[in-house]
Amino acid sequence: MICFFHECNPPTSTAQQRQFYGKGKTALTPAAKKAAATWHAIVEQHKPDKPLTGPIEVKLAVTWFKKGLRDIVPRTTKPDVDNLAKLILDAMTKAGYWHDDNQVCDLRITKYDGPIGGLAVTVEDSQI
Repeated sequence: MICFFHECNPPTSTAQQRQFYGKGKTALTPAAKKAAATWHAIVEQHKPDKPLTGPIEVKLAVTWFKKGLRDIVPRTTKPDVDNLAKLILDAMTKAGYWHDDNQVCDLRITKYDGPIGGLAVTVEDSQI
């Protein structure tokens, strides 16, 4: 099992933010590239010694610092959780948590505003 909390101010850019070029080609915007690099730098610090094998369950909780809050509250503004998950899972794949993110068979992602910003991650073998 891998479990950690990394205090940070999470980026709000996601993989959904793309620039379009001729003939259907796309690339991440500069802000999305920076977000991808930030997520990679965070998860790289906690990667396993060797990639996990088999089916995997992943729980991600992202919290943005909001001045004046004493408790966490659900975040109902951008970024969308599905787009947020894509960048984080791609960063974890690149860092070597597993061979391919298709091994993730159970994913839960939540987003909040709260008194402390950061990323909480739990990765474990699937119990199914």
